[in-house]
Amino acid sequence: MNISSAVHITDGTLVNNPCISRFEGVQINSSKVSRGDLFIVNANDDNIPKAIANGAYGIIFAHKSKIIDNEIAWIQVKDTDQALLALLRLIASERQIQCLYLEDEAYYIFKSLYKAMDIVFLNDFYNGLNHFFNSKQTLYFCSSDQALLSEINPKVLKLDDQKANGLLQLKADLQHTHFYYEDKFYQLNLSERFLPSFKAVFGFMQSQKLEVHLKSNIDFGFQVYYVDCELVKCLAPKAAKILIFDHCYSEAYLQASLNYLTKEKYFFKTLYFVPKSSAFEDFDGTIYIVYKDKKDLKQKLLNHQFDLAYIIEDAKKNLQDIVLDKPEKIEQKTLF
Repeated sequence: MNISSAVHITDGTLVNNPCISRFEGVQINSSKVSRGDLFIVNANDDNIPKAIANGAYGIIFAHKSKIIDNEIAWIQVKDTDQALLALLRLIASERQIQCLYLEDEAYYIFKSLYKAMDIVFLNDFYNGLNHFFNSKQTLYFCSSDQALLSEINPKVLKLDDQKANGLLQLKADLQHTHFYYEDKFYQLNLSERFLPSFKAVFGFMQSQKLEVHLKSNIDFGFQVYYVDCELVKCLAPKAAKILIFDHCYSEAYLQASLNYLTKEKYFFKTLYFVPKSSAFEDFDGTIYIVYKDKKDLKQKLLNHQFDLAYIIEDAKKNLQDIVLDKPEKIEQKTLF
């Protein structure tokens, strides 16, 4: 890419008279910059000196910056994220990269099942692009942000109902999905709540001849624990309570989970727990029990009577260690 093209595409201004005339690649990670790259300053990485030391031939920046190397190109733009999207539009068009929109649950299931390097997952925007700029081939940009994908390519594909072939004796329950595929038995840590999305993703991957990694542990959705009255793990038949830990990705996601739990009649009494200051405290008329922190949640779980607790976790905190592998030791106080 030559300098004039980069300036035009990003709607920027060349603020110096560089010695170089073109760029070999684009980077948003100063540590990954190699000789000839155009480095885009961003919220995750604004280390211009490091990028130059690694061989950057150009810098795209928004805020006023000191020109510390007049031989390379300095391009000032109004917004570096918009400049980045403009460059992505060009690259996607040149490489014929498609954009695939997936709702939250389908996105994370897809990400768990596909491990090759030719699909870029953009929900974690900067990490996704860091992977993209350092990969040789990309087939799809995937995200659950349809507006973002439309900025890259106006023709956004959607995951329509896909028929999953070859899944024999497919069964699912609250905690697991299991089936035979190509004469092998598989059990995934995936609740039946997410079975429609799993089948749609699986069917899409089959239609595109993408390799499915069925041995992968799907780190998404319900994390289910069968516990006794003291929150100690036990086998399902001996359980006094069931705890479901989950992250709430959107109102639609939460509504689907509530519908599923309400539909399952064998949960005689279900309580819903949300962290303090949650946006979902009064969602859809459902009564929630608000907890302040991990200690408060544990106490409420011990004190309340229920068959099943649906616990929305704070995205930054893991609360599941309140579930014990074995009973806590109680220190015996003595007079001596």
